[in-house]
Amino acid sequence: MTKLKNKNPKTILDLGMQLRVAYNHDRALIERIVDYKDYVDSVYLASNINVFPTSGASIQPDIDWDNYDEEVKDIINYLGKYEIKVYILLNATNFHPDIVRDYETSDLRKYLKKLVNEYGLQKAIIFNLPLAQKIKEDFPNIGLEVSTNAGVDSLETVSYTHLRAHETSLHLVCRLLLE
Repeated sequence: MTKLKNKNPKTILDLGMQLRVAYNHDRALIERIVDYKDYVDSVYLASNINVFPTSGASIQPDIDWDNYDEEVKDIINYLGKYEIKVYILLNATNFHPDIVRDYETSDLRKYLKKLVNEYGLQKAIIFNLPLAQKIKEDFPNIGLEVSTNAGVDSLETVSYTHLRAHETSLHLVCRLLLE
């Protein structure tokens, strides 16, 4: 059990906690986050909808999705100077199975290669275990977290997913997600 840093907590730091912040396509937010770097563990970004169109990212008319990857690169580099991690969100509100089936030749795979190998992306938040397995095979050092969209909302679900995965070829992925 974690001990409180302060018996009368006044901030999340006193509780030994930090925030994960969603990037809302407001670059000024990224600039302000560093002022609170002691409170912020990480920032997660939507994946580029031109590559992962089912990401569930809100489409705002002022977002230049064609140049979004450069923005992601800048954010990773900028926040990295302050030891704030950046994650990419690979959620899907309307997931299509071809994303997994065609992964080896997909734009998603090329996109992840660029984000991980060139930009230094550290972690992905993912909703689908078969896709997580494919990504982990490509990028063994990338961290993966399970998304709330995966339907894992309790220890019972995790245990069930873990047991069910041992019946398939996905046991390595579940072990990684549970550790």
